[in-house]
Amino acid sequence: MAEDPAAVVIAHCREAMRRGSLSFFLAARLSGKRLRDAILLLYAWCRYCDDAVDEQDLRLGTAQRLLVLDELRRRTQSAMSQVGETAAAVAGEGEGQMVFAAFALLTRRYHIPEYYPQELLAGMEMDIVGFVYRDVQDLKLYCYRVAATVGLMFSHLAGISDSRALKHAADLGTAMQLTNIARDVLTDAALGRVYLPADWLAAEGVTGLGEVAAEASREAVARVVARLLAEADAHYRSGEQGLLYLPLSAAFAAASARFIYAEIGRKVRSLGPKAWDQRVVIPLRRKLWLVGLGIMAVLRTLPERWHTPWRPVPIQTLWRFQK
Repeated sequence: MAEDPAAVVIAHCREAMRRGSLSFFLAARLSGKRLRDAILLLYAWCRYCDDAVDEQDLRLGTAQRLLVLDELRRRTQSAMSQVGETAAAVAGEGEGQMVFAAFALLTRRYHIPEYYPQELLAGMEMDIVGFVYRDVQDLKLYCYRVAATVGLMFSHLAGISDSRALKHAADLGTAMQLTNIARDVLTDAALGRVYLPADWLAAEGVTGLGEVAAEASREAVARVVARLLAEADAHYRSGEQGLLYLPLSAAFAAASARFIYAEIGRKVRSLGPKAWDQRVVIPLRRKLWLVGLGIMAVLRTLPERWHTPWRPVPIQTLWRFQK
């Protein structure tokens, strides 16, 4: 009996998320099956595009990498405009084609605006050209493109009940990206990337890529990172306020991701200059505790949910593969 092509694509996406982000994978497990499968497909497209660009870091120059990105843009736009393409039609045509076809079906089912994925690809272009982040507003533009757009797409998958949810979703994505940047300062510097705002670094007497990575700059960089994490905390608080606008299963997933990533930031801040001696990770037992905190945060919204019951937006939210 032939294997269900839908199951093939979902299994591939699940493995991609498990390898790429255990924290995100754990949070997604709290979602209902419909939402969880949709998250898997969204993550797989993001991961595929990211890998397609990053794998060229050492082999191709900027101009050639921009050509790779242009091809991703073309394939994304083309897939989203092809009405009626199904996972079954491309199940035997390779990993990339399956990912794009599944993502296109996902965006049509949930009415995801085309400019969200295109903005995410614009964020990848900022990496390729070595964009210089002069201040925190420059950095937040980058965070919006590469992370907040994912939160916005997640809101569509969840079936947002109120447009006010969009700001909170974008803020949560921004907070998580700021946390990633704080954790990976030296890893990014080794790749020739500095995301910390140049004006904040200059105020601490740090200029240039070499100084950011220097041992002598650790104290100064730690102070800049502490400021960055304070910005992230404000966005986390806004993101938590948005839980009310999500159905319970989606709220549990979002809240779990919120507390796990915020804990990464807390640990980076507490370690100070030693934060980059090794990669900061959260042990599984602690993650489970943080998932519990996320569940409690959602449960605290129940009284207000009782008075203002959640209602889905008037779009088709029942998702399944066409056959």
